[in-house]
Amino acid sequence: MITPRPSQWDVVRACDEHVLVEAGAGTGKTATVVARILYLLGVEVCDAVRPDPVTLGDIVAITFTRQAAADLKRDLRAALRERGRRAEARQVDLARIGTIHGFCSDLVREHALRAGRPPVGDVLEEGEALAWAEGCVRDELLLALETPGALPGLPALLAQWETRKVEPWVLRLMRAPVLLAAAAGGDHVPEENALLELARRAGARLERRLAAEGKIDFDRMIAWTRDLLRAEPGVRARLQRRIHTLIIDEFQDTDPLQQEIAYLLADPLSRRADTPRLMLVGDPKQSIYRFRGADVTVWSRVLHDFQATSCGRLLPLQDNFRSVPSILSFVEATAARWLDTPVDGAALRDYEVRFAAVAPTRPEPEAPAVEFLLVPPYPETGKARRADDRRALEAAGIAARLLEAHAGGAGVPWKDMALLLRTWGALDVYRSALEAAGIPVYALRDDDFLETREVLDLVLALEVIRDPRDDRAFIGFLRSPFVGLRDDTLLAIACGTKQPYARNIAADAVPEAERVAFALALLGELTQLRDRVPASALLGELLFRTGYLGHLAQLGERGAQAALNVRRFLQLLDGQEDMSIGEVLRASAERRERGDRVPQARLYGEQDDVVLITSVHMAKGLDWRVVVYGDLARGENPDHDRLLVGRTRIRLGEPDTDGKEQPPRWQELRAQLALEDEAEEKRVAYVAMTRAKDLLILAGIPQGGAARGTAAGLLALFPDLEKAADGSRIPFFGRAADQRTATVRVSAPDALEAAAGAVPGQSVPLPIP
Repeated sequence: MITPRPSQWDVVRACDEHVLVEAGAGTGKTATVVARILYLLGVEVCDAVRPDPVTLGDIVAITFTRQAAADLKRDLRAALRERGRRAEARQVDLARIGTIHGFCSDLVREHALRAGRPPVGDVLEEGEALAWAEGCVRDELLLALETPGALPGLPALLAQWETRKVEPWVLRLMRAPVLLAAAAGGDHVPEENALLELARRAGARLERRLAAEGKIDFDRMIAWTRDLLRAEPGVRARLQRRIHTLIIDEFQDTDPLQQEIAYLLADPLSRRADTPRLMLVGDPKQSIYRFRGADVTVWSRVLHDFQATSCGRLLPLQDNFRSVPSILSFVEATAARWLDTPVDGAALRDYEVRFAAVAPTRPEPEAPAVEFLLVPPYPETGKARRADDRRALEAAGIAARLLEAHAGGAGVPWKDMALLLRTWGALDVYRSALEAAGIPVYALRDDDFLETREVLDLVLALEVIRDPRDDRAFIGFLRSPFVGLRDDTLLAIACGTKQPYARNIAADAVPEAERVAFALALLGELTQLRDRVPASALLGELLFRTGYLGHLAQLGERGAQAALNVRRFLQLLDGQEDMSIGEVLRASAERRERGDRVPQARLYGEQDDVVLITSVHMAKGLDWRVVVYGDLARGENPDHDRLLVGRTRIRLGEPDTDGKEQPPRWQELRAQLALEDEAEEKRVAYVAMTRAKDLLILAGIPQGGAARGTAAGLLALFPDLEKAADGSRIPFFGRAADQRTATVRVSAPDALEAAAGAVPGQSVPLPIP
């Protein structure tokens, strides 16, 4: 039974108002949305029933991902069944609950003809859409080159930059329609204007091509919806009559186009009573997707509109159901100060977010719920360790602490622990340390499985089966786990064999003669079969004869993931049985060139008892009893791209000039973007720390100076960490000025060995109430 808290009830009953719901981490956002929908449907909530209920068909809920939509439907269906509303529960699957792309796709398909567009058919996959866009950029660039004087600034641009550099820049600008509109008539030099105009022309060409083919891509889907609502008052009015409430989840991660769609439908500034009521839900402190086009200033702009015109209200959810009080106090002592401190030292800008405190609802544990994991300096010099040494020692300390938390089988299950990293650069260091300690671990990444080592091995094998005379593929095949020759053997083959190697090699005259002879014989057999059996069958025989899967089985979790990727690749080939090996290889190459992203198969589910290593971005929306936020001393790598892209302007630097020597106009935008990066890094830290329910471990803080990143921020707030000893306590104060303490752990070189021999019952207890 859903029983909203007071702040949730304020949101639920505000059905006739436009509301901006600030749902901080752990405040029950999904439960509040479900309760609001139930109340709209006339279901009793908090002993109250809405007098004029609506139907599910009158509600539109836009979520950030398909998974979020599925979760919302599941929770809503369960709540309706619990209340005896089984007929409506059966209708949930047909409800308009989905992503922004799904919502826009339906509108464009329904109203394409009215907008003067041909009927929309297939939606291009991301990689295919990228290939179409690249083709349009290339065509427009060639057309401009063939027409001298047609594009001022282009000769000067190409005099400084090669086309292979210019084309990706144009593509990037082409996919930023808001920028292209805002940059019109701006203070740009001729070369920059040439880039912007090429992007506009390429976009127009792509529009024409899509219309001619009856297709649409994800970018156009949103832009066409905005254009439709702008140009067709009749369509807009019809939708306004059909929608009572428009709910947009994760509103902090939207962009200006999506905000404009919401405003065109709801028209909040007009204060009309006959338009959809907006329920915009999110947490601006969790806006961390700038690299995907999310713009936190959209939230700031809507908040300003609501407050300045009184057309809507900001309603915060004020109760946290996730974390114990000490963790919330620590967030107030750290992230709150960072967020409330302007990055430019003057005043908070529209890309910065003020901290909003929440009230804990869980009891306070007896033991400290926050720990610092420090990395001591080199004992000989007292100076901070080098990055590789620091991470190795930090990883050992993390493994030791997780072993303690799990000790005796009566502690925290592995599945209730996670290690969060800002980037993937040092993943193997942390994963290897945990695996060496006997901890089951799984790295949840969003990598494309087509770029994994095992799939590249299979592609390489197909290349050499197709043409054994391809010396690059042949040497790669010999070096791969299919054969496993040593590098000195490969060098001997390359130096002592006439090309092509596969035809001229004398197996008995080189090192590892038996392996070489085996490889040649196997290749001969597979080559004989290449035009008779499908590619999947060839690879199946290769895997069987070489024991490749047995090799993967020796690699633990990484090998199991690799084997799953091999199986997925073979399944992909099963759908291409009529294609020759050459056609299969060409299709695979095209997918990689287009940037098609096929996610790796997930080896473990949420209920499998493994420690998850993942990024802060992928952890958003998740939580665990124990969270380690690691590699905190990693700093941000500078962006060396000479094209800077802001919201309303671009700046093109000089090709052979160091960043510090670039013109002032370039330096100005670079400084602005650096401030926005700094503001987002504060929000990343907030997201990471608020994933923890019972224990938050901040790992990798170096002693001995030279701290960067989040570690530097923590040392500035807690200078005693620089000399703190293992087992000491560091006090901190939340907004309520209630003193709490965090435990210090120093990752000694023998930490892992000591933890591996820990006796159950002697481990440090977790602060579980």
